[in-house]
Amino acid sequence: MLILASFVVTACHSNRVEKPETLNQPLPAFLSFVAPAPRTEYSVEEYNQGQHYPKDVFGAPKDTEHRICTEFIGTPLLEPGDFFALYPDEGEFFPDRVSAYVDGEEVAKDEVIETILGEGQLQDKDGKVIAAAPGPQRICWVVPLKAGEHWAMIAVEKTSGEIVRYSWTFELTD
Repeated sequence: MLILASFVVTACHSNRVEKPETLNQPLPAFLSFVAPAPRTEYSVEEYNQGQHYPKDVFGAPKDTEHRICTEFIGTPLLEPGDFFALYPDEGEFFPDRVSAYVDGEEVAKDEVIETILGEGQLQDKDGKVIAAAPGPQRICWVVPLKAGEHWAMIAVEKTSGEIVRYSWTFELTD
């Protein structure tokens, strides 16, 4: 009985992460942007209306309200043998390996992921393609938030099992 209780407690807390020590570093090569951007401040109303989404990014998702968004680039994370599909029903879909956390809690990914045309490849010394991923993909997570300082983290699991992360802070005011 004690083992079962321990398992239930562990399972309930498995989607929570601790606040990283390093925040607001330059964006890694696998992210074009994150929204809200690091160290920015918006009112809750602006965030709820999607005004935190970068204006200079073409093709903003139709619904950016109360969402954390990023443009994810799979190419820098490719490992030999990775061949990712353009759509989830066609094979392994790299965005399925991308998770987001806000204030320590894992958040649900939007069902619609926009893919920009293009493909990234990894080649061996002879020029043979040994890994490939579709062009950049815009991913958003629905995250209703209240006023205060918040921290977010994007985590990606590579084929090798290595987890790469990026964490940042932003503030929402009343």
